[in-house]
Amino acid sequence: MTRPPLDDRRRGLPKPQFGLVFLFLAISLVGGVFAATRYFGAYGCFAALLGLLCVAAHVIGNAWGTQLRQSGNLPVDKDGVPIPPARQQERPLNQGDFAPTTRLSRRRALGMTVTVATATGILIGISFAIYFFFTSESTDTTWEDFGVGVLGFGILGGVWAFLGTSFLYVTWGAIRQATQESTK
Repeated sequence: MTRPPLDDRRRGLPKPQFGLVFLFLAISLVGGVFAATRYFGAYGCFAALLGLLCVAAHVIGNAWGTQLRQSGNLPVDKDGVPIPPARQQERPLNQGDFAPTTRLSRRRALGMTVTVATATGILIGISFAIYFFFTSESTDTTWEDFGVGVLGFGILGGVWAFLGTSFLYVTWGAIRQATQESTK
């Protein structure tokens, strides 16, 4: 089956343009970060900066998504000029117009590997808690502190081990599928 040539070339996002206003805003932001460091300390500044970065990423992503959605809804001609609705031709979609379904769309258990890695992460976390408890030079720690430390380190070790191994497991499966399909 021969695929039809792609007849729909869309313009991407415009090139970013930075002017004097952006420069002043960036300098003001850096000055605000320095002032926050002086007033709140390093941790307060880090928290404020993280919050600002999250808000900025959200706003920028929303703006990009809006531009891409607007440019994606308009078909363009060979020169990249949008075609008015009166001249648009509708053609039926063929199976070749869509990408094949990947294995990532199927739900399945992650397997025994992730379970063993999570249990190992819990044990490593508990061993760190035991090590830190007995090597600390503090004399006012109690067995309740030890129990909370073991519980907390065990949970953190298990969560990080699960996240890491499940991410690697899914990534490895996607890479394996992509390399198998590219050789066919």
